[in-house]
Amino acid sequence: MKKFFLIIGIALMGLGMANAQTADELKAERQQMKTELTSKDAVKKAQKIEKKMETLTPKGGSIGELIQAMVAPFPADLKANITTPLTNLLGNKASRIIAKPDQTGVNSVDGLVNTISPLLAVAVSTNDILAEYKTEIVDHGDGEIDITKYKANAKDYLAILPMLTQASLDAAKASKQLKDVQNDVKSLAPTQALSATKSVNWSVDALDITTAKLAETTKLLQNLINTLKATGNL
Repeated sequence: MKKFFLIIGIALMGLGMANAQTADELKAERQQMKTELTSKDAVKKAQKIEKKMETLTPKGGSIGELIQAMVAPFPADLKANITTPLTNLLGNKASRIIAKPDQTGVNSVDGLVNTISPLLAVAVSTNDILAEYKTEIVDHGDGEIDITKYKANAKDYLAILPMLTQASLDAAKASKQLKDVQNDVKSLAPTQALSATKSVNWSVDALDITTAKLAETTKLLQNLINTLKATGNL
């Protein structure tokens, strides 16, 4: 319970600092985001991430199964608060399959894969949720957004912010765990090391996607929520 309220506090603390932003300031923030998202380096990085996503998280499966996989590792209170909003926001999106590698029998390796998989699901699914908002920011380029189209799901957007905060914290822990797992693989016999190395490589790619998409989506989501607030739609 304490952990849940800590997560909520962290998420809303960051949001609270932005609450003082005016509509014009949020518009300027979107213009800056557009500049960042369309820079040569950002586009090149995004293309690499998208290619990895196509392999690690292909379209398929069901939204219900995807949501169950996403919320599984989270605290019960957080899980209860995000399941319905996720269903509302993902209901008309194409579902994704998290293409996990086979179990290797090496506890540290398999444990890392199992830790990262739901975080990857959060990253790619929330990326899909905010894809239209990102596209508008990039295509318009002037900071102007038709915010009313997001009004109906305002509370759903607000509800998933703590999930992104928790996933970001867990991804940071997994990144530290990765180094220890890589050391474990070096000590394995050649026959066991082959499959373990494949799983570690999968974990590296999955963390690349997860960290990149969580950072981007959180920024987009915070701007969306605060814009809804600033325009009286939340």
